Amino acid sequence: MTSNIIRQLLTAAPYRPFTVHVADGKTITIDHPECAAITQGGRMFFVNTKDEDWEWIDVFLITRVETTSPQETI
Repeated sequence: MTSNIIRQLLTAAPYRPFTVHVADGKTITIDHPECAAITQGGRMFFVNTKDEDWEWIDVFLITRVETTSPQETI
């Protein structure tokens, strides 16, 4: 996985939520682009989780990324 793909997903317009799969089997869904960032060098990706904690992920350990449909608003 490259950091450029993550950057493209975070800056896409319109934004589409995506799920990151990590080598240890963990999955993290990024519902909003404001909840995640990638370091300038592109090595580390961090996500603000629903419990207001932070997950730090080495980009080299991301095995797959899945995009999902944007949530419908009523």
